[in-house]
Amino acid sequence: MSASSGQSLKRSWASSRTRSTKTSKTTPYSGQYEQALIDAHVYPEGHDYDGDDAPVPTNYEDILRHLSAERASLSPSRFTDEDFRQFKRTNAQAPSETRMMQKVLLKVLLGISGRDDHLKTETDVEFNHIKPFNKDLAAAKPDLYDGVAASKVDKKVRDQLGDLIIPSTNTTNPIAPNFFFEAKSEKGRADVAKKQACHDGAIGARAVHSLQNYGADEVVYDGKAYSFTSTFHNGTGTLQMYTSHPTAPQTTGEQADYHMTQVKAFAMTSDRETFQKGATYYRNARDLAGAQRESFIEQANRRAAQMPADTPSSTHVSSHTSLSMSVPLEGDSDTSVDELALSPARSKRPRHGSTQTRRSDSVVAAAVPDSQELVDTQSTQDTDTSFRTSRSQRQTPSITRSPTEVTTYQAKLKQKLGRSFERGEQLVFVPDEEWQPATMSGRAALFNDKYNVYWFY
Repeated sequence: MSASSGQSLKRSWASSRTRSTKTSKTTPYSGQYEQALIDAHVYPEGHDYDGDDAPVPTNYEDILRHLSAERASLSPSRFTDEDFRQFKRTNAQAPSETRMMQKVLLKVLLGISGRDDHLKTETDVEFNHIKPFNKDLAAAKPDLYDGVAASKVDKKVRDQLGDLIIPSTNTTNPIAPNFFFEAKSEKGRADVAKKQACHDGAIGARAVHSLQNYGADEVVYDGKAYSFTSTFHNGTGTLQMYTSHPTAPQTTGEQADYHMTQVKAFAMTSDRETFQKGATYYRNARDLAGAQRESFIEQANRRAAQMPADTPSSTHVSSHTSLSMSVPLEGDSDTSVDELALSPARSKRPRHGSTQTRRSDSVVAAAVPDSQELVDTQSTQDTDTSFRTSRSQRQTPSITRSPTEVTTYQAKLKQKLGRSFERGEQLVFVPDEEWQPATMSGRAALFNDKYNVYWFY
């Protein structure tokens, strides 16, 4: 975590988290908040889908597999019984949300102990620039979220997707969020944390979905979850983890549906083994969300670079002009209505059929298990600029064999950025410079001659 983020922790968590009861907006502490989310097609965990089963992400099993991967930093030799006892003492002695967040969350769950975190994180930021799902909902204000620096996202992408991926009018805050955390002190309400997480997760799912579909010919709903939320209750010592994912709107002209799914829950104060498992899932979720975020940003940036100057994206899911990165936002100006535009609430939910996928790029980002030491935990400034430059200077290879299409995973091996894919039971890592541009079936792709595989943009 950057020094500025560290200062912000002290500054922001020192302030009160009490929501005003005088506001005209519906807050998480209101009895109408959950219904306002549902009216906006944002469905909490446990929602009754009129007798239907709740939609589960199609990559749910993959998520569980990645989140359960062992981490060397939490091995018994490095996280001892005494470390666990210290965690319990610290948790019990943190009477307020501020102290609990600083001492318990940052130092133990995130594994931050005096060094910078490799993910760009901010705390207690009001999402005052994000397009609301429902005009009656108070703006989300997660205790913690992960995103990227605005400079990582092409300006054309920012301009066209601004109110879907830029949370705050303060553009120094991270953008494109898809990992969120909500915490409550001993006297805090667990149901409020869950409602806040539901709202946060939908914002993240919509942000990633807009990046995934930037510049695409058709809107894709692949049924997969790329947005993660977690809640922690100091009084019970319980960590809850969720995903959020969109499905296609049931009626043309309505906005997409967003579904919250519980992944796991852990009684973090029960014993060392349970704590280790919970912390493992939590840290892996952050890494997985970060890898997915980077992959879709890279894809959107690449598509933006291929567009003629001043040409808008053929497919984007923003309904009004974005925040300029150099001029403060002074207000919203709706200019068009698309499939994500707000619509009246439905009194009866139609049955949820299979997930709609009109077109799907073969790109799914995933975290590489920490036990393989492929994910660096130090602060880095990773870019793929040199990779894009070297690729553009190469000639498109002549492919004479029938290659195999693979789904790649953005990963790092000993500080080298590249892509990994599963080959049988093995995870194969190929550095970025070993992928070459190619064209397959009229579509732009990357090709690796060594393994005779290609990957579609």
